[in-house]
Amino acid sequence: MKRILLVCYNITLASYLKRLLQEKGIGVGGDGVQVFHFYEICQKILGMKVEFDNPDPGYYETILQLAQEVLEKGHPETASYDALLVDEGQDFRDDMLKILLALLRREATW
Repeated sequence: MKRILLVCYNITLASYLKRLLQEKGIGVGGDGVQVFHFYEICQKILGMKVEFDNPDPGYYETILQLAQEVLEKGHPETASYDALLVDEGQDFRDDMLKILLALLRREATW
C-alpha cells in the first residue's frame, strides 16, 4: 500500500479536502490519503500542540526550525510517504517545502 500525503496551508481547506476525498470513496487517514494543513503536520512531527492562530510570527519561525531539527535527527515520519501532494505550493516558503520533502521516501518517483 502506498502512503500518500496531501498538505495544504489552510485549516478549513484541509477539512474540505478530507470531505471531498471521502465523498469520492477514497480512504482518508490510516491506510488512505493522509490530509493535513502544514502546521498540523508540524504538530505531528514535534509531538506537541502547535497553536494554529498565534499572532507572533516568531512563533512559527521557531516551529519550522524545531520541525527541521527533529526530522534531521531521524524522526519516524522522515521518508515515510511514497507521494506528496501540496495544494497551493506557491504559498509555501522554501523551509516549509524542505520539511515536506523530508517526509518523502527517497526512492519515490517524480
